[in-house]
Amino acid sequence: MFNVKILKSNGLLNSNLCRELLSQDIHLDIVKKFDEEKRKKRIDAFIIEDNESKESIFEELMMIRKISNSLIILITSISSPAIRIAYFKLGVDIIFSKSTDTEELAVQLNKLLNRVTAIKSNNAEKERESICCLIKENRTFKSEKGEEISLTRLEYKLMELFTKNENRALSYEQISKYIWDVISPQKFYRVNNLVFHLREKIEEDSKHPQLIKTVRSNGYIFAKENFIEVSVDEIST
Repeated sequence: MFNVKILKSNGLLNSNLCRELLSQDIHLDIVKKFDEEKRKKRIDAFIIEDNESKESIFEELMMIRKISNSLIILITSISSPAIRIAYFKLGVDIIFSKSTDTEELAVQLNKLLNRVTAIKSNNAEKERESICCLIKENRTFKSEKGEEISLTRLEYKLMELFTKNENRALSYEQISKYIWDVISPQKFYRVNNLVFHLREKIEEDSKHPQLIKTVRSNGYIFAKENFIEVSVDEIST
């Protein structure tokens, strides 16, 4: 069910429209003025009828857009292109004429809300899929393409270190201490070897790495922001 807030300042909004909206499984919250302090539940769309002065409507629109990206539908008898364009610039998404059939308006609004919801859901899914992360339980690296790449114990441990220090240069000494709990020049070649194999797995082009970069032959930096370690349960939700 969608939640729609109707700003009805003087009671002129057609009651037939309200009935048609309710028949489309749309919950209505009818108020006289928009009050951001009372904004508790999700609002999918606002419906405004321009019975007040243009200045009052402009103020209402600016107040809504300041705190909400929900759809704004304006019902008006104004045909002036200049005023309608001003409404659009202030955040109105769609304008209906007061002469529009109420059933037609309700059906169009329902379709629009369904389409917007589907787009938001699809974008959220794409965003989840594009997140790089480590998955604890099976020691895997999830790439932005959604591939899960198995890592060895030491490779995973190195990725853990990078996760805790994203965009910070790590010296050979720091890496050696974290991986083997010892600082020894003899271990530095093993650091290089470990990074080499890790790059082969997670970089698109290991010869031109974009994730694990060398820092003046003194260590490495993991050049990736907002990289996280998650559980299997978290990655599947």
